[in-house]
Amino acid sequence: LLAVAIPLHTAYAEYSSNTHLLVLLLGPATVAFAVPIWQQRALLVRHWPALSLGMLAGSTVAILSSWWLANALALESPVSLSLVPRSITTPFAMPIATGLGGVPELTAIFVMLTGVFGALVGGLLLKWLPLRSALARGALFGVGAHG
Repeated sequence: LLAVAIPLHTAYAEYSSNTHLLVLLLGPATVAFAVPIWQQRALLVRHWPALSLGMLAGSTVAILSSWWLANALALESPVSLSLVPRSITTPFAMPIATGLGGVPELTAIFVMLTGVFGALVGGLLLKWLPLRSALARGALFGVGAHG
């Protein structure tokens, strides 16, 4: 979208007003994820300790690596606080960024970049890691890149 918006000199206010409906649909799309979660509830209940530990560890690494990256790049505080919730799905990350003092629109960009980067690199990473279980691979991909 940036490759189109920048050459056309599209102002952010114009972009935001034209994509408002799309942003509103992020919430229902996230809620729709409840259907497959419900369908796989027996598997989730059976493996909840490992999944919980993996989510806790993955979330901790994501938050700390975001904070470290922001400090290493000497980013201003609102940008740093916008980067911290990048590994959460967009409808949840934006209000968290607002609560932290970040910029929710910037957080949405960071979330999308994390997902795209994860989609591009995640498959290669999974080939190198000694994870053979589909559950472990899926959980790692999900925590790392919204997979």
